[in-house]
Amino acid sequence: MRTDADAIDAVANDDAVRLPLWRGVQPVAALWFDAARFDEIARVARMLGAWRSGAQALRFADGDLLRFPQATLADCATLPGLALCALRHDSGKHDSGRHDSGRHDAGAQGPLGSAPLAADELQRVRGFDLVLVRGARPCGLRLADGVPLDLSVWVEIGDFTLHDTFDCSATLAPPALPVLRGKGVREVLGDRIPPPSEEREEFLKRILADARTRQRTPIATADGRRTGEDLFGRVLRWLGSGAHGMPGKSASGHGVAAGGGVQARRAPTPPSALRDALTRLAIATRASRLIGWRQGAYLRRMMKRFEDGDLGEALRHALPIDATGASLGQAFGTPGRRGDLRLGTDTGPSVNVHLDEMVRAHLREMYRRSFERLDREGRIDEAVFVLGELLNARQECLDYLERHDRHAQAAELSMAWDMPAATTVRLLLLAGDWTRAVQIARRDGVFASAVSAMEQQHPEQARKLRLLWGESLADRGEWLAAMDAVWPLPEARALAIEWLRIAEEAGETLSARALVRRAERLPDTLERHGDRIRALARPGDDPADTEAAAEARSALAEALLTAPQRTPAIAAIANALLPAIAGDRAAGRNLLGKSRLNKLLSFGGDPYLKADLPAWSLPPASQRTSLWERRSARAFAAPSAGLMAIHDVVPLPERRYLIALGEAGVAVVDARGRVQQRYATPAEKLVIADNGLVALAVARRETLSRVSRLDLVRRTVADLGSLRADAHASNFDGAAWSVVADNRILVIDTAKSLREVIWHVGDLPGPLVAARHDAQYELYLMRTPLGFEHWTYHLPARRLASREIVKLDPQRPCLLLPFGGVCQPMLESLSETHLHVSFDTQSRRREIEIAAGDGRSFGHVSAEQIGIGCHAARQGLVVAVSTPDRTHFAVSRMAGGDTVATVDWPAGATPQFRESDGHLVFFDDAGRMLDIHADRETVTAFSLC
Repeated sequence: MRTDADAIDAVANDDAVRLPLWRGVQPVAALWFDAARFDEIARVARMLGAWRSGAQALRFADGDLLRFPQATLADCATLPGLALCALRHDSGKHDSGRHDSGRHDAGAQGPLGSAPLAADELQRVRGFDLVLVRGARPCGLRLADGVPLDLSVWVEIGDFTLHDTFDCSATLAPPALPVLRGKGVREVLGDRIPPPSEEREEFLKRILADARTRQRTPIATADGRRTGEDLFGRVLRWLGSGAHGMPGKSASGHGVAAGGGVQARRAPTPPSALRDALTRLAIATRASRLIGWRQGAYLRRMMKRFEDGDLGEALRHALPIDATGASLGQAFGTPGRRGDLRLGTDTGPSVNVHLDEMVRAHLREMYRRSFERLDREGRIDEAVFVLGELLNARQECLDYLERHDRHAQAAELSMAWDMPAATTVRLLLLAGDWTRAVQIARRDGVFASAVSAMEQQHPEQARKLRLLWGESLADRGEWLAAMDAVWPLPEARALAIEWLRIAEEAGETLSARALVRRAERLPDTLERHGDRIRALARPGDDPADTEAAAEARSALAEALLTAPQRTPAIAAIANALLPAIAGDRAAGRNLLGKSRLNKLLSFGGDPYLKADLPAWSLPPASQRTSLWERRSARAFAAPSAGLMAIHDVVPLPERRYLIALGEAGVAVVDARGRVQQRYATPAEKLVIADNGLVALAVARRETLSRVSRLDLVRRTVADLGSLRADAHASNFDGAAWSVVADNRILVIDTAKSLREVIWHVGDLPGPLVAARHDAQYELYLMRTPLGFEHWTYHLPARRLASREIVKLDPQRPCLLLPFGGVCQPMLESLSETHLHVSFDTQSRRREIEIAAGDGRSFGHVSAEQIGIGCHAARQGLVVAVSTPDRTHFAVSRMAGGDTVATVDWPAGATPQFRESDGHLVFFDDAGRMLDIHADRETVTAFSLC
């Protein structure tokens, strides 16, 4: 058999080839890595770097070959190995310039060569698969002589985290709906309680039918009142409301615990027979006045069953009383119309409003005697039903279940009745349901009260809950609060110090507060942070830096004044910074009075400093005026154009701004527009946390939105995934984010992903028209078959405060006002010098007058050329008037419609507006940004380049 050495000898004495290698861009089919140039590790590394799917690696005595599944055009000078291209047996002349794949595929394919060979040169190596030119001599190799290489054994994957790839062909899974849905009394008790009788159901249905025929159609006015409904109609409507919302039967009941561990009570003294007879007579006659003799007969039969001791049938026919409007079941679905307008409630059957007090007192006493009898007999399930369903004594019912160690049942009922969150969390923890307990604690922020309630009797659960509390605060960016939460736990002290360190590396204000917290607890504060304390005590040369340092000193002074104890480190900090703080006060950079400065002086306790300080002679504190209180309008103008489009802007502490740059990412800039930090994640909208330390970056992707979480302290980005969002809040508490999607209102926990929904309202009555999210309220406007519905939720408990039908013009845009209500601004009149915009709010017609300003005129444009846009601010309206040559903003008070500021914006850009924490921010896609701090009446403007 002929070997490679024989082949090399066979062609060694032939004439030299004309061109030694390929040059320029060629259709490269393989790469050769010569053993004389690279050792084994270097050859393998280069092959891995050039690997393509379907490639083949072979090892020869003189080097390694990486063969590609098909030839690809490449620049031979940039390749990691020697380029090999296919040679043609009918080649005439080869030039060393650019070869295209068409030329090489024209003839019969020959071997792979490292240089272009002429026809006579190719004849010398006929029969070989590879031709390598060495020393201007062609050398032939056969592929069959190569040893296949498995390059995977050279890849170490132990240090890499493997993730499942995302299947783009699959439908995006919706966020998981919450498991915080409680169970009603009948569902919790199960088969121990007989189902309602058919007679009772017919009774309630008959009352509902009577209510529908007798009452006139109610109309909800703008203030939520009902009109057009008489007293009898209201009574029937109230009674009929019980025909819906009864919990169904379930097989999840528990057996009766004999005795139940509760001491038996004495039998109550029965009422006299004469009193019972008089009471029944009063009930019969008064009931006939309300709902007729047939309904009165039903009530008499129901009470007789209780008095005869037939509790099984009596419970089937009993009607609840003393309902407070709380829930028979947690309504995460569509809220129904109900009198008290509480979120998450379902009124259920109730007869407690319009019955005479004598009737209700008798029913109450009858139910109470039945409960005591059931309790004495150890029939705990029936006793619970009487307390929770009939008497509506819900807290007493939960206490009763807890005394009998039925924590799981108590927790389910607590969630169903929407009891105080701290109570629900405690019961869930006692039942061992940590998942739902933590979800509710995170949702409602009740970790502190839950920990306090558990510490004495259940210390181990309280310790675990305290640690979870700290982690929840850290997820929201509340680093100092997280440290305070876990500091009492010795085993979590290292974690607390790590959170303190993160806060120390944040901006000036947060790090100043962290400095005081460290001085309270750790003795090494002065050694570790002496340079920072001395830097804060020195005035700066740059006015902007001086202002920032003054804000940091003010924050540090506030932290010192509220410190719970005086330590040597805190005293040293107070002594070092008091002169600079007093200088800031003299320059009007803080509002500290004499009493607070004297407190800082006594806090330091330095007798020499006290002796050197002269008597305080402070100038009057400058009163910061609010823009909304101005009597005359203040004029502002947009800055010059920049180079980068601004999609959204959020003011941050210390005169910094978080800016969304679209696909260019997110940037943190100072008051001069200088970039301080960049985040490589696309963003068109920004959602800022209330503390300004965490944000969400939202980028629209066709029907979905990609969401990333930005930690502005640690300067990290976490991709949370994508979700469908028709509308979303522009602020959140650092974790819970409100989103409207797929005809649902969702509150998503964004600490780790977008999959965990902690609260939701499903199946809205119509499409969303407008939404507004503030710190205290969430407002939603929906179009329904009956008209427009306006919902108002109170935060943070998310209680439905109102749900009303409002009359609106469907052809005009709607604007939700901060504290409730809807208005529809419209152009009222137009003159050469002024235009008037009118709107209705709080049952009053208001009008805003906008002047052309700067000697300009509206006379050259028609009403059709003017665009009117409105934005609702906390204390007024921002009206944008667009003409062909500019955009004019008028900032007006809600009361009176007086204009307090105007902003001129040049044509050719699309200006946008956003209000955030008292800042009125204007920006556009030409890189302009103008920020008016309404509370201080200061302005910041820059162009982003």
